[in-house]
This record gives sequence, C-alpha cells and structure tokens, in this order.
Amino acid sequence: MSPLQAEQQRSKKRLRHRSSSSDMEHEYFGMYSNIDIHEEMLLDASRTEAYRNAILSRKDLFDGATVLDVGCGMTCILTLFALEAGAAHVYSVDAADVMDTCAAVLQANNVSGRVTLIHSRIEDIEELADGAPKVDIIVSEWMGYALLFESMVESVLLARDRFLRPGGHMFPCSARIFMAPFTNDDFLDKNVRVWHEPMYGQDLSALTSHALQRHIAMPQIVNMSDENIIGGACVIRTIDLGTEPANPETLMHLSADLRMPCIAHASLHGVCAWFDVTFPGGIVLSTSPSAEPTHWAQTAFFFDANGVDVDQDDVLTGKVDVQPAPDSHRLLRFDFAVRLMRNKAPSLAIDKTYILC
Repeated sequence: MSPLQAEQQRSKKRLRHRSSSSDMEHEYFGMYSNIDIHEEMLLDASRTEAYRNAILSRKDLFDGATVLDVGCGMTCILTLFALEAGAAHVYSVDAADVMDTCAAVLQANNVSGRVTLIHSRIEDIEELADGAPKVDIIVSEWMGYALLFESMVESVLLARDRFLRPGGHMFPCSARIFMAPFTNDDFLDKNVRVWHEPMYGQDLSALTSHALQRHIAMPQIVNMSDENIIGGACVIRTIDLGTEPANPETLMHLSADLRMPCIAHASLHGVCAWFDVTFPGGIVLSTSPSAEPTHWAQTAFFFDANGVDVDQDDVLTGKVDVQPAPDSHRLLRFDFAVRLMRNKAPSLAIDKTYILC
C-alpha cells in the first residue's frame, strides 16, 4: 500500500473539524451511507472475526434470543452472526441511508423474516415494535479511535437502558483505554523529515512547517508495533457496558493520572492510545501494538518531531483530560500535562492540547 493509499484508509472515519454541529451530524451519518467505510471495517479480519467468534461461541445465549443490533450498517454483519448463532429475531437499527442495501443482504441470506429493519437514530425510538418485549442481547460495533471517538457508546448505553431486559447481555460487555510512550522515526521520516531533503533537485523545505502542523499538531492514526513502545502502558479508562451510567457528562469526560516508566534508552516522540473490548465468554478484541493490526490502529499524540532522549527508569508522569470537543460531541479533546522525571526530578514539561477529528 502506498503512503497515499494508507492516508486515504486512515481518513475514512475522520470527521471534518470546524463544521457546524448539525452539518457534522449530517456528515457523520452520510459517511456511513458509503460502501468504503463498511468495506474497511468488514475487511478488518481482527475486528470481524472477533465479533463472529464471540457471538458463535455463545450459542447458549443467542439460541432463541431476541437481539438488538445498534448501528447495523450496510452489511448487517452482526445481525447475520446473531442469526447464525440461533437468534429468533433481530431488530437492526441504523440512521444512515443503508436500509435498501440491508434488505437486499438479508434477502440474499434468506433471513428477511427474522429481522426488523429500523431506519432511525436509536435516540429517536421509543419502542422497537408495537408491544415488543425488551431484548435479550444488544450487539454493536461502536468503538472509535481511542475508543470514544464518534461517541457512539452514548447511543449504545441509551439503547441498553431503554430496550435490554434485566439480566440481558451486552456484546461487547467491557472496554479499556490504554496509553504508553512511543518512538516512531519511520513515521517522522516519511511525513516530516522528507521535506528536509531536496526533491527533484529543488529545495522544498519551506513546506516543513505545514507538515508539522498536519502531522504533529494533530493526533495521528498510526499502526505501531511493540518496537515503538518504549515504556509501560497504563489504563486510563475502564467501561462496564452493563453498569456504566448513560450520562455523557461522566461517560465522555475523563481525567486520568499517568505514570509510564521508560524501559529503554530511546528517543521519545509522544504518547499513543489504544483500546480493547471483552465479550461475554472472555474473547478479547485488542488494538494494542502487540496485537494484529486493525483499522483503528493506535492514536498517536506527537510531543516533538525531534524527539527527547530518555533512559531506562525515566518516568513520564502527569495527567490527561479527555472530553468532547467544543465543535461537536463526536470529536475529542485531549489535554496533556506531562512531566519527564529523571532521578526523581522533573527534566521536561509537556503541556499540549489536541483535537481528534
């Protein structure tokens, strides 16, 4: 894959910053009306196989069950998995303009009679059907970059409170966000330092400032490996999908202490975030640098393009605050106040704000 193709792939689930809130909502659901994003998600084998394995391994729960699929998408893939596991009926809900395609997919799989398609935001639905009882299981692939991007988890928890019977099951049932320090010269060489060298015999170094603004001032979606991680990871958020209150003020706002010991001499470039989710039965879908790559990759917050030398036993300590961005509840704002501690004394202060959009 070329760098341009890779950037196009990473951009499919990005939202434009500075649009009005109503425009951004229209853009958000419009984005999911196109096949590109569904192709990207479906072809993410780590993601799709984790869901399939998690659902099919719990046929004891799905057999004869009534299921709600929140954000079924154009493929209805989770709906199909639930039916394969023995679900008696699935309510498949999506606000994007995908219902005609969904109907064709269901017909092609001879399951139309076991599915009710609902074209709506879940927030606008009071009951799934006239006199319909509460469902036994909710399935949803709601996770965004750094877990909370797009804030779809709000919709899933609202659906839980409104439609899930007591003792029902959430797929997935829990989630965690991690952060760790990283180094990534390869990314910087390809995206920033490339402008330091003449191109086609011409000096284009004046573009470096634009590259810094594009790739350093903004969070980046980057696939990393264990070799990029130069310190211990810490969990900054844990969500129990069964008990977490559906309150945006607590769900989408977090303040976490950071303490990340460096494990090797390296050039520190920033901190990256990833997540995992766990399903009933214990299957885990991880977006960790040590796991198989996914379309979520990791969310990288570059502190400095030049890097800061760190040694084993240096410690990054401080705080990160995460909340919805002012322009839209689907975007995220990250505020870092981090100190590099060397011999128990601060040697560097990093105070930066990023908008994930």
